Amino acid sequence: MMLRGRIEVLTKDELYDVHMATLEVLERTGVVIENDEALKILDQSGAPVDYKKRLVRVPQYMVKEAVKKAPTRITLASRDGKHDMKLEGSKTYFGTLGCPPNMLDLENGKKRLMTKADLEGLAKVADALEHVDYFHIMGAPQDVPAEVCDLHRWDATIRNTSKHIVGGTVYTKENLPYLIKMLCSVAGSEEDLRKQPFVTGVECPVAPLWHGDRQISLTIEFAKHKLPIAIYSEPQAGGTSPVTLAGTLVVTNAEVLSGLVATQFVSPGAPVLYCSVATIMDMRTGNIAFGSPETALLTAATTQMARYYQIPNIGPGGRTDSKIPDEQASYEKSIGALMSALAGVNLSGMAGLLDSNLLASFEQLVIDNEIIGRVKRVAKGFDVTDDTLATDIIDKVGPRGVFLAQRHTRDYLQKEHYMPILGDRRSYDGWTKDGAKDIREVARAKAKEILATHKPEQLENDVEKELVAIVSEAEKMYR
Repeated sequence: MMLRGRIEVLTKDELYDVHMATLEVLERTGVVIENDEALKILDQSGAPVDYKKRLVRVPQYMVKEAVKKAPTRITLASRDGKHDMKLEGSKTYFGTLGCPPNMLDLENGKKRLMTKADLEGLAKVADALEHVDYFHIMGAPQDVPAEVCDLHRWDATIRNTSKHIVGGTVYTKENLPYLIKMLCSVAGSEEDLRKQPFVTGVECPVAPLWHGDRQISLTIEFAKHKLPIAIYSEPQAGGTSPVTLAGTLVVTNAEVLSGLVATQFVSPGAPVLYCSVATIMDMRTGNIAFGSPETALLTAATTQMARYYQIPNIGPGGRTDSKIPDEQASYEKSIGALMSALAGVNLSGMAGLLDSNLLASFEQLVIDNEIIGRVKRVAKGFDVTDDTLATDIIDKVGPRGVFLAQRHTRDYLQKEHYMPILGDRRSYDGWTKDGAKDIREVARAKAKEILATHKPEQLENDVEKELVAIVSEAEKMYR
């Protein structure tokens, strides 16, 4: 999906101002990088390093060189080859979001801890939904050993969707070799995995301006394997970044660019995504405010910065602070999703989560698929050609005529009109006779239908057994 025109919240001069302010912060203030390998490489490359404070001051020329080395186009493969995504320009794809510990029960609507079976079901439903283009691992199961929860997340996901998978790599460095084994087993070999990277790793700097040892080391390892890695900056204006949106944008930009420098000087040409979920802190509660209009503005601004450096990006899409699939969730998600599409975000993670990303919901996942479908239709626009202007058909039908029976109508109906899956366009009486179901009830029924009938593309039996064996091997390590 590519929009002809884009929303831009920053002028060219303002983009340059943000860029220059970022360079000033990186060179004067610096960033903390708590990883020995990265510190040594950056030191040898010319960056002033204070090993005691683990502080790196990044010269402008290193930023420029890193941006030059980073790929401007990235293809994110899918396991079945049918859902590959080419990230270039303003092409926009929508996916799910991760990774909460809680689940909204499909039967009783109550909040509870997430299980591995829940995550398997979420992956299965997302695999079936037409407008969900990729699967960001949607949860952290609480019924598996905590030490290997990360590996169970990948196992549950890989077996239940063939779409591209985005997810936090692992929670401890010790688990990374096991994850790489799992991915190579599915792909066939490490070389096959490089050729068809069906996963993107996510690692988050800690705002402001801090790359922890685990985060940066896993980022570097993914980069060495030439697997896509998203540097996921998450500042909150007024809390972990300046209260002004421009100041928050500078912190975001500095965190992403410093991560980019680390990866490109360790592994030149590694596919890196500029990722931001910059938002604000609600000053009345101290909580994050993902559903705020400021999040949408920052989404557009960070997308412009990514285009400024010609790096593919990830944005927050439509997120919500609502606790249930209700009107608040709908308006917050719709505005955020539309803003993302109009800004040209490459990957927009939004589907299926509530409660500021702390709660997953089957119903919300299905509703978000509908929201995404509508947003995609708006972003697609419409063609103006001799045939679509339809002057001959208008002349043929004439005044007071009806166009319903015309072949032109049949030819263009599905191309021009979005057909909702959940939305009800019948009369009030027709809706009432069918049970007067609200959107949440309809979504619940649709989710149950998918869970009962959809069959994701299965892995080979020996691969499934190998995944189980690898996770078990990791569990034994901790015992």
